[in-house]
Amino acid sequence: MKIFTLFIITLIFVSCSENSTSPDEKNSDAQTFTSVNVKTDGTQYFTFNNNTGSMDVPATWDIAFSTVPLVVETAPCQYFTMPNDPVILTGTDVTMAIVDAVSLDDVNEIPSAGEFSADVTESVAFIGQNWFNSQTFQITNDVYAVKTCAGKMALLQIIEYKYSGPPTHTLSDIKWRYKYLEDGTSDFSSVGVDSFVSEDANTNMQYFAFNSGAVSASESFDLKLDGSFFWLGENVKAKKLATTDINSITTVTDDSFASDTMPSYITLGWYDYGDGHLLTAKDYIYVVKANNGQHAAFEIVNYYNSEGESGTFTINWKYLD
Repeated sequence: MKIFTLFIITLIFVSCSENSTSPDEKNSDAQTFTSVNVKTDGTQYFTFNNNTGSMDVPATWDIAFSTVPLVVETAPCQYFTMPNDPVILTGTDVTMAIVDAVSLDDVNEIPSAGEFSADVTESVAFIGQNWFNSQTFQITNDVYAVKTCAGKMALLQIIEYKYSGPPTHTLSDIKWRYKYLEDGTSDFSSVGVDSFVSEDANTNMQYFAFNSGAVSASESFDLKLDGSFFWLGENVKAKKLATTDINSITTVTDDSFASDTMPSYITLGWYDYGDGHLLTAKDYIYVVKANNGQHAAFEIVNYYNSEGESGTFTINWKYLD
């Protein structure tokens, strides 16, 4: 009887082992992938189901090793753009979650659906080209309230431009009226109106600051004019007011302001910046819902090649289902 019982227990154990995957087995299936140098070679697209990367954009891909611009505040309301900050991107219809964990071995469960999100890759300007009708090229005469990075209030109304006509259909010498409150209040009742005419922004972007009423350096600006697109500066917000006359506005409420929508990436900030400009990965594990519907967890284990040169990602990864 004891032998029979032991046989049954052993049979059940073997049967269960053959039809399920324990956490230890999942961990033993971890794979490694090393990318090209993203700083010198460009973006590499990776697919978990075959553990391969491609320099050409495939029809479907799960993540990509790449670099993106990163805006850094160097002083209050002074900004510098780093051109090649390293990130790992999500593919089309791919989502990712971040798990606080020291090691890939510590993650064996799939996060809840609400923890997954995708990169935002498109930029959407709040003002953009909304100041004119793209069919008739007529100015909308909208008035915008603008809150600068320093928290100062301004009013903006675009009133004139030059139109080249066919074949280029470009707009230039855009003129706007504005009011600016240096004292940080929102009472425009006794503020005079100033005006500004931009240079041609179709060749070179133009930058404008309300506090000087002039073209500004690219490190500190309230408005950026790119062709006929108006973009807001870093930490600058705006809202459209229900009026078409800048002089009729006496005060602005401090609500409903919005920023431009700029690209954001889930893995941005994956590293700590140490002595000697050394990048080391934070204690994060990233869980990806891949194109094939499976969930893969990966950790960044290195950003340097065998010669110590930065730009080469190495990840360890495993499927969770």
